[in-house]
Amino acid sequence: MSSSEEARLKTRIRKDLARRGIWYTNIPNGVLGSIPGDPDMIACHDGHMIAIEGKAPRGVKRTQQIDRKALIEACGGHYYFIRNWEQYQIMLEKEGII
Repeated sequence: MSSSEEARLKTRIRKDLARRGIWYTNIPNGVLGSIPGDPDMIACHDGHMIAIEGKAPRGVKRTQQIDRKALIEACGGHYYFIRNWEQYQIMLEKEGII
């Protein structure tokens, strides 16, 4: 998956979350206030924080992302590395959204 394919996946996820009425926000990388390793987006469903990091199939998980995942999960949040639409569907099932 090229970076443009990754961008299309993220756009598709955002559109699907909005269609389902699930609150989410993007975390722009490199913007003032963002921290290295922050996920691409955060959603909230039934009181659960869901962090979503879109990745190309061969995209490398950076150390900062792995550390941020551990921190979010230690605080009770859920963190997903999503590489394709099927993984997104699995996340929806795990979160009780579908």
